[in-house]
This record gives sequence, structure tokens and C-alpha cells, in this order.
Amino acid sequence: MFKLFLLLVLIPQLLYALPKEHLDTNDEMQEIIYDISILKDETAKKTLAEIIKMDNKFSPIKQSFSGGYTRAANWFRIVVQRPANASTQWVLSATPAYLNDLRFYSIDKNNHYNMQQAGDLFPSALRPIDKQYGSFSFALTLEDTFPHVYYLRLETRSTSTLNLSIQTPHLAGQQNALNKLAIGLILGSLLLISISTFFMWSTVRHLSFIAFLAYVFISCVGILIVEGTGQQYLLPNQTTFTTYIPQFVMCSILFFINLFFVLFFDTHRNYPYLHVFFRALLIIIPLALLSAPMGFYTDVAPIIITTILLTSLPIQLYVSWKSKNLFIHGSHSIFYGMFIYLICIIITLLTALGSISMSAISIFNIQVSMLVFLIFIGLQQRFRSFQLLKREADIRIEIAEKLTEIERQRSNDKSTFLNLVAHEIKTPLAVIDSATQILEIQPNIDSISHKRHRRIRTSVSHLNHLLDNTFLSERFDESPLQPHIEPFKLNPVIEKILNTRFANKQFNTDIDDNLKCLADPMLFKLALSNLVDNAIKFSPRDSTPELKAQKFNKNNTKGILLSVRNSFTSDIEPDASQWFTKYYQQNNDLHKGLGLGLFMVHKIIMAHKGDIRCKVTPIEHQWQILIQLWLPETRELKQS
Repeated sequence: MFKLFLLLVLIPQLLYALPKEHLDTNDEMQEIIYDISILKDETAKKTLAEIIKMDNKFSPIKQSFSGGYTRAANWFRIVVQRPANASTQWVLSATPAYLNDLRFYSIDKNNHYNMQQAGDLFPSALRPIDKQYGSFSFALTLEDTFPHVYYLRLETRSTSTLNLSIQTPHLAGQQNALNKLAIGLILGSLLLISISTFFMWSTVRHLSFIAFLAYVFISCVGILIVEGTGQQYLLPNQTTFTTYIPQFVMCSILFFINLFFVLFFDTHRNYPYLHVFFRALLIIIPLALLSAPMGFYTDVAPIIITTILLTSLPIQLYVSWKSKNLFIHGSHSIFYGMFIYLICIIITLLTALGSISMSAISIFNIQVSMLVFLIFIGLQQRFRSFQLLKREADIRIEIAEKLTEIERQRSNDKSTFLNLVAHEIKTPLAVIDSATQILEIQPNIDSISHKRHRRIRTSVSHLNHLLDNTFLSERFDESPLQPHIEPFKLNPVIEKILNTRFANKQFNTDIDDNLKCLADPMLFKLALSNLVDNAIKFSPRDSTPELKAQKFNKNNTKGILLSVRNSFTSDIEPDASQWFTKYYQQNNDLHKGLGLGLFMVHKIIMAHKGDIRCKVTPIEHQWQILIQLWLPETRELKQS
């Protein structure tokens, strides 16, 4: 894939480098343009007649001219003289193709000057010659070998750069076709890079890929504008719109390349001080773009764009080079891309100053294509690092899933084992309880034996209760509780709990005989047994716990409110927020447990869509504990 991209990017540059018969390489053509001079019209209002009268004020220049950003008009006096036995038909071409107003004056047989107009302010559809020979082409007919004087007026809202060349129509047509082939190959390679980048973004979803896609798209627009294809084929009649495209391209390229650096190198985290600089650039650049439709681009753009280029390029080179120490993959490729970009900027400046002569089209295309290609390589490397990280994460997830499955299997084995043990324990406990009940109803049983039997039954009940809490907790860890809701009277259930397990303990109750509850009877008994067990366990011997049940509406929903109140002696305030935590035990040396009672109460109440709350109130040297649980009585809960 890399070889294909490299081939598609380098072929257009090789096409530009092929030997061509133009005034740089052909001695016959070198002598055609005899002299080029310039005169600057500061007011941009002088006519051709006035300019001709000022012939002595023209200054000679080279064929490459740069006047910077200016509102003035530049007049070029071009003296052309063809050699003997040379062709009489010639084509004069001017580049780049984002000049706003270009007017070419040629003299006819009657010594009258005719004007040929070109530029963004003039519809490209009215200039079929541009499609044949390239943008801003002017036909010349040199019937004799005497010098001929032509005038060219340049006025533009963008930078005033101009490159002139002259060729025969045949060679100009070949050159134009070759340029379009090169542009097509460049755009094709950029399209392939964009498609590949889009698929990479669809995998990793990193915003730097989107910023790069935007940069590539704007670069493609810039290539079409610089070469002139955009005006000739896409917007042949939209003069107003095409006027602002060069400014839009220039500002957008600067904006997205800086945005790419912010996102790719994560400057907010890795370079916090430089991140402030990049943020300032991202605010300043749109100001230059907004100045174009307001008519201030010529005054604002030179200062802003020059400042941005001089400050941002060194910082971008520093960030891309320094990031290799942060193990940011792709930093080297982007560094080399920015280095080539800097070289192209320098060449552009030298060309603009007239120090060297080179086509603005080839400079821009090399600058764009090589930078895009090297940044794409950097994104490829970053993408591979993301893939490696994702692969490592997937492996970790797979290992975690396997460990979870092993742990689940262990839990199932443990649960199965505990169920078998519970069955083996509960069977003899049932036998013991039955035998103890039979002994209690024997005639003439003494009080000591009766107490011993009662203690045995209490211990059996306590052990059964402990097994129920333990195994229900294990079952709840595997799957949520599914209560089987049915209505039942509260008073008989509560009396059975108190008389079975807590017959030796005094308990104050306040429950209506006809009060009914809507819940799972087995789960309700387990929850209430835990509450009563805690109230008795942690109460002083001389105190009497209280149990109260009443109807209570909560949030416009009918229900039953059960309140368990008891006293507790402790030097430290009890932490009620921890009571429903699994395996939590209050610091009390006299009463030890598994820490499952209140945990299971909370889970049972939540399974019934109810509510449970605790309140601790200091009373003299003790703490009064109030636990309230509320169970709803709704038709929806009953149907579930």
C-alpha cells in the first residue's frame, strides 16, 4: 500500500521535472521575451494611455515577480521579438491561477491596443483559450522579427505573484495536458489516502484523523485553484465566489494543520504551555479569513499569515521531534513532512523575491503532496499502535472473561457443595427438633428438662436460621431474588417467629390482628427473624425490644410499615451506614456473627421494591436503635 501511494505521489513530480521546450531550456525561446519592466500604480486607477506616457518610469525585473499583498496595480511592459525562421504563433502564459484581475494589451495593425481580460473577476467560461493552453493564456501573433511591446496589468486581492512563460501553441497544449495529468494523479493519490484514513478513523475514532481529512480536502481545493481547473470546470461563471477561494484555502490549511498537531500530539496534556499558543492560533486564523469578505484581507492577511508561519513552523518541528521521547508513534514521519514543508515555504519565498525561477504550481503540489503523504505515514504508524493497544486490551478482556468463568464455575461448585452440606445438616436438625418437641409433651417432665429441651430447640432454630442466611446470600450472588408474592396475616407469622426462636426473651408488640401483608412469606420470615435476632442480641438484659406494624402510605402508595426498636450500649456511636454491608460486624466482643443478617434484610426488601432505614438516637449512656422497613401493597408487585 505504501509503495502504491509513494508511486502516485512521486509520478506527478517526475512529470513536472521532465525536460520541456520552454524559455528556460530552448535557446530560440529564450530570446523571444526581450525585456520585462514594471510600473506600480498606487491608485490602481491609471489608464493604458497614462501608463504609456510614463515609459521612462518602468523598472526591469525578472520573469518571476512578487509584489506582496497590496491594493496597488502593477503594470508590466513586455518586449517580445521572435528570431528569424521561428513560428509566428505564440502563447504567453501567466501563473498562478488565483489572480483576480489580469488584463493583456496587444497592438494591432492600426496601432490600436486590444485588451484580453482574465482573472477571478472575469468568468472563466468566456475564455476557452484557458482550457486549451492553461489558465491566463494569451495568443500572440508575431508576423515579423521586429520588437513588439505588450502591456499586462495585474491587480489582485491576494498576494501579487506572477510567473510568465512563452511557448508555441503546440508545446503549450502539450504542457497543459501534462499538467492536468499530473494534477489528476496527485488528486487520485490524495483520494486513496483520504479513503484509507477514513477507514482508519472508523476503527480508532481519533479526532486527529478527521483534522487530517479536512486538511487533505482543503489541499485538493487549493491544487485545483492554483492550477486553474477549479475556475475552468467547477465554477466557470461564479466570479464572486472564486475570488474568496484562495483566501479560504490559505487560512484553512493553516487552521487544520495546527488543529492536527493539537489533536495528534495531545498538546493539552504533553505540551501545556505550547497548547496555549496553538489555541491562540486557532482563534487568530479565522479572523484573517473573516477579513476577506469585509475587504480588509489585503491589510490583515500579510501580518497574520506571516506571523503564524514564522512562529508555528519552528514549534511544529519541535513538537514532532520531541514527541519521539513520549513514544508517540508517527512523530518522525510528521517531522520530516514538516521539514519538507518548511523547505517549500523557503523556496516559495525565494521565488516570490525573484531569487530563483520556478513554477508556483509545482512548488504548491510538492508541498501539499509530500506533507500529506508523510503525515499519512505517521497516521498509519499511530493507527498500528492503536491496533496493538486494542489487541492487548482484547487479550486482557479475554483473560478476564476466562478468569471470571473459572471463578463462576468455582462459585457454582461451592454453591453445589454447600447445598449438599445444608441438606445433610438440615435433615438431622429436623430430626432433633422433632424429637425435642415429642419430649416436651411427655407427662411429668421436670422444669430442668423442659428448659434443656427449649434450649435445644432454640439452638436448632438458630442454626437453621444461620444456614438460611448463608445459602440465600450465596444464591443471591448468582442471580437476583425472585420473590413469590402472596397476601398473609402478619400477627400469626410474627407470633410464630417470637415463640419459636425467642420464647425466652420478652418482646413488646403492637400489631393489629387483621393487618395483612403482601410479600413472599419465606423471605419475609427470614428478614423479620434477622431484625428480631439483632434487636435481642444487642439489647441489654434488662431492656425490652419493641415491634410495631401499621399501615403506611409512601409516595401515594399503600403499604405496611414495620418498626423494630431496641437499646444498645456502646462507647462509640454505631455507624448505621455500614449495617447493610455484607460481612460487616459491629465491634462487640460479646456478640459475634457472620455479618449477613442485615445484608440479607436489605436485599429482601429491595427485591420487594420496598424501603428500609435506620436511625440512631443517643439516650443517656445508651443508643436507641430504630429500624423501619416498608413493604408496598401494589397490584403490579403482586402480579410480578
